[in-house]
Amino acid sequence: MVNAQITVSTVAVGDDSDQGLLEQIAQIGQGRSYFCNDPQSIPQIFAKETMTASKSAIHELPFTPQLIVPTDVLAGVELDTAPPLLGFVVTRPKPTSQFILATETGEPLLVWWRYGLGISVAFTSDAKSRWAAEWLTWPDFPTFWAQIVRHTMRKSETRGVLVDMERKDGKVRVSVDAVDDTERFINRATGTLTLATESAFTEPDALAKELHQTAPGRYEATFETDKRGGYHFQTTLRVGEKIVASAARGLSVGYSDELRLKPVNIELLQQVAMETGGVFDPDSVTLFDPDPQRIAWRARSLSGWLLAFAAVLFVLDVLLRRIEMSTRLHLRVGSDSNFTKNS
Repeated sequence: MVNAQITVSTVAVGDDSDQGLLEQIAQIGQGRSYFCNDPQSIPQIFAKETMTASKSAIHELPFTPQLIVPTDVLAGVELDTAPPLLGFVVTRPKPTSQFILATETGEPLLVWWRYGLGISVAFTSDAKSRWAAEWLTWPDFPTFWAQIVRHTMRKSETRGVLVDMERKDGKVRVSVDAVDDTERFINRATGTLTLATESAFTEPDALAKELHQTAPGRYEATFETDKRGGYHFQTTLRVGEKIVASAARGLSVGYSDELRLKPVNIELLQQVAMETGGVFDPDSVTLFDPDPQRIAWRARSLSGWLLAFAAVLFVLDVLLRRIEMSTRLHLRVGSDSNFTKNS
């Protein structure tokens, strides 16, 4: 860790901790050793250590920038006449970065590298009055920053190309209008539209379609978007073997067309009102007024009432049957008693 320029600091908590071992580790690690009895004070120690470590990475000494690798980005910037900077943050360049400017001791000052499809730039000094106070009066100061910012911006590869998309009924119509550097239409070119969905990294589902010329400088093609997800397509125009225009676009399909917000169909509503004898866009005052001349028939099911009536009849039938059996039993008992008495 020392060889990698990493410092090690230790914190001993409580009397049972091995303070001697921790102090030895901090000494070898070129760090600091702390001791505390209260575990709740550990965050304060870490905050203090962080502040100390961050201050050690700041060098506030005047220095003159040194050009390491000449580049067209700094063309026209006279670095030999640049005034000194008053400080910088000590860093290390990434292995894949391009080292442009350095300090007098060799630390990075201006470095850039590619990240994905873009460019990241790191300037370890200041652009304000703290460390760049003398740079603010330098005549090339605006040019320096303007060219660096322009270098990080996306390069325009679609100059003279206008791509328009129109999605309808699950299909997308792509129109490409192309002109050359003299603003003349590019005609009789071979156009290709290469389409790739989100699963193009795992499945070979990239499709190539031909762009047909439909007007001066205009080429069109259509592809289906029946699946939800992202679509990426590349349009290319070739004259012979030379690519004269190229543009990339993306499209995201999140839900079906029936859920899209569309304008009101006035003609359909007027037709429905006319066919049914109603009124289109009635006044809110007369909207719920009853019309005695209009009678609307509605079928009503009687199954519920009939089932209830059947249940009542069932109960009555059971009740009548029980009453009849009790009466017959009473009569038989009476006749048997009379027969005994007479005999």
